[in-house]
Amino acid sequence: MIRRQLVNLGGFGCDYRIGCGALGDFSRFASNVVTTPKRAVLVIEAGTSDSTFTLVNRGLIDAGFRVYTMQLAADDSVCTVDCALRIQEFCAESQLTCDDVIVSVGGMNVASVVDYVAMSWCGGCACAHVPTTFDAMCLAATRMRPLGLSSAHGLVSFHPHVSLVVCDLDLVMGQSADDKMLGLVYLIAAAMTESTRSWENFAKKIPGYLAGEEVAYIDMLGMAQTAWSGVLKASNPSARKAFNYGQPTARALAACLGDSFAPAQYLAEGLRFEARLAHEVFGLDLDTVFDQDDRLNDLGIEEIAFDLDADVFIAALKREAYRLANRFMLSIPKASGTIRLATVDDDVLERHAKAYLSSRVDLING
Repeated sequence: MIRRQLVNLGGFGCDYRIGCGALGDFSRFASNVVTTPKRAVLVIEAGTSDSTFTLVNRGLIDAGFRVYTMQLAADDSVCTVDCALRIQEFCAESQLTCDDVIVSVGGMNVASVVDYVAMSWCGGCACAHVPTTFDAMCLAATRMRPLGLSSAHGLVSFHPHVSLVVCDLDLVMGQSADDKMLGLVYLIAAAMTESTRSWENFAKKIPGYLAGEEVAYIDMLGMAQTAWSGVLKASNPSARKAFNYGQPTARALAACLGDSFAPAQYLAEGLRFEARLAHEVFGLDLDTVFDQDDRLNDLGIEEIAFDLDADVFIAALKREAYRLANRFMLSIPKASGTIRLATVDDDVLERHAKAYLSSRVDLING
């Protein structure tokens, strides 16, 4: 079953295709990306299977494109402006124009750097993604991972204009739980963002997901597209910051604890901690806070144990916030389906930080 979802992003739309075996129809999907297929730059992540590369490459050729292929490393060095410049040099060598297309095959790092290149090349050219990771299937249509500079990381970003995303679930359904963990955390954040109905329905989809049912994957990822597109189209500037839910805490923990835990675990902790702040700041229902904990636990994303000083954590959290803005504000849920920016008083932040970090020390002690 291949489902088509038109993701309305306000002024433009993304053709989002998802299902097992979706790449078998890639030539048909790709033929509609531009008016007259001519040239395509194919940017592929190292480690991509030969079968996936063959399906995408052959699909582009069958659609009428002459394909120029470039391979990128499968690490964070890809998600930089320097890497984008290398791709632009390759586009120049390939004589790519504004009427052509650039296609990514890989995870969010590759998709994000391709977003940057496509938006800036010849005033903007068409862009298509073939995500090979679960988090990229969740995010690639609506957002990019901020690119780094030689002197700073994660500062260059915008809302991408993606013409086509083709998610072949055969690429991820057999992956390990750890490989899909980051995508699952983003799905929980999306359900919290979208609506009360989506939040309640998400729990009903978890058994199907755990059983490996294709329709559960499709429904959950489709819900995420609706959630993220709603954020982008929101008239309220505060609502347009909903993407940041959980992110400042995740970055602060990563800065303090390094590679001790996976990015997905840090982001899950960000959701847990910031939801508890939201209970005091906005009066978020405690049942919703605990429901979020249950959904994370049901999907195998457990709390992590560590020992961290509260002052160090708060300093890291504020440092991350002030790195991107001139005010210390967090995007936290007022209720399921409503995430808004809020100022958090120092005494509230300190009290919750101490309680949160104490609970993580208790996990060490059993």
